[in-house]
Amino acid sequence: MGDHLVGAAVVVADLDVADVDSSRWLLPVGAYTSREWFDLEQERLFERCWAFAGMEHELADDGDYVTVAVGRVPIVVVRTEHGLRAFHNLCRHRGAQLLEGRGNVGRSISCFYHRWRYGLDGRLTGVPQRDQFPGLCTDDLGLLPASVSTAAGMVFVHVDPAPPIPLDAWLGDIVTSLGSTDPSALHALPVERHDLRANWKLFVENHIDGYHLWHLHARSITGLDHRRQRWRASGRHWIFDEPATEPGTYPDRATTGLPLLPTTPPGGFGSVVMLAFPNLGIALGATFFATIHAIPLEPALTRIELRTHIAPMSTEDSLRLATREATAAVRQLVRRTPLRRLLPPGATRAGGGGADILAEDLRAAEAVQRAMASPSFSVGPMANDFERAITVFQRNVLGHVGAAGEAW
Repeated sequence: MGDHLVGAAVVVADLDVADVDSSRWLLPVGAYTSREWFDLEQERLFERCWAFAGMEHELADDGDYVTVAVGRVPIVVVRTEHGLRAFHNLCRHRGAQLLEGRGNVGRSISCFYHRWRYGLDGRLTGVPQRDQFPGLCTDDLGLLPASVSTAAGMVFVHVDPAPPIPLDAWLGDIVTSLGSTDPSALHALPVERHDLRANWKLFVENHIDGYHLWHLHARSITGLDHRRQRWRASGRHWIFDEPATEPGTYPDRATTGLPLLPTTPPGGFGSVVMLAFPNLGIALGATFFATIHAIPLEPALTRIELRTHIAPMSTEDSLRLATREATAAVRQLVRRTPLRRLLPPGATRAGGGGADILAEDLRAAEAVQRAMASPSFSVGPMANDFERAITVFQRNVLGHVGAAGEAW
């Protein structure tokens, strides 16, 4: 697997699963614990990949914006009358970061520091005390452009205004594997955010691990036939599916009571789960579409953002679901057991019982991270088929980090 220089970016050649003859752990402990490795990933991995920025419906009106850190680079995406635009989130005067979080800027972006003002197209449109800047050429001081593109209602950005690989080519078969699912036609539940005390890669590696489904999620995932799970690499990405144990059934509908998505095929449906390399999980069930974004903050701190979309519900559906949840709550109280916090239906309990799938995944990642502090820590034999995707993922990480990573 070689690196090919294209301008200032590195394109990592696709790794075919056939290139990995067995499952094995490739990364050193330092890849999960050291600041040096973390900084290398920020520069050589995240800044050279398309990065998830949110959902298109979150930027519905002119002036709506969202900020995202792509490696070391702050980026802002804004809705204009001509569509989405992305810029480096830096004022061209003194370099201050212009915007934080998300919101609506109206018709222009104004720097809080000295009130330099930019149009939504990035042009510099206002400079206070203009006489203090003789010879100033506003045409040369617009916001630095970045790239933005959408796929299946998801918004992605790239720090390069002319990425070496367009988004559709980068995503490979991710979009086609979602079928005709259209998140913009669904109801978006509130975004969930969790701080994970573990490296982002541990969460991703758990996400693509087919072996733990029988064990970590023995109670929380039911109705899916793990024996018939299938996965494949699509470029750098991972695409996984497994059918319902009982043909013709919809396991997550039985658990959540939610209506089927309009695009769910007739005759039963299990699940499709994906990883858009490097750090975006995507999950599709009969009743939900979800993204799970693992955002690295520190070597051992990751922000997990869960976005769940369900079918719009009629009043009758809403009442039926409310009755179902109330009945479950009463049963919990009667048994004198703590009532679990209700998470977005179908996303963290897809096809499962009462346990919380996401909480189990967070616990597993944190347990491995804590264990890495021990001088006795090591990774033993790995399941040849069910954990091989982890080896492929780690090879692709190494392909970006390059020789510096191999020296560890």
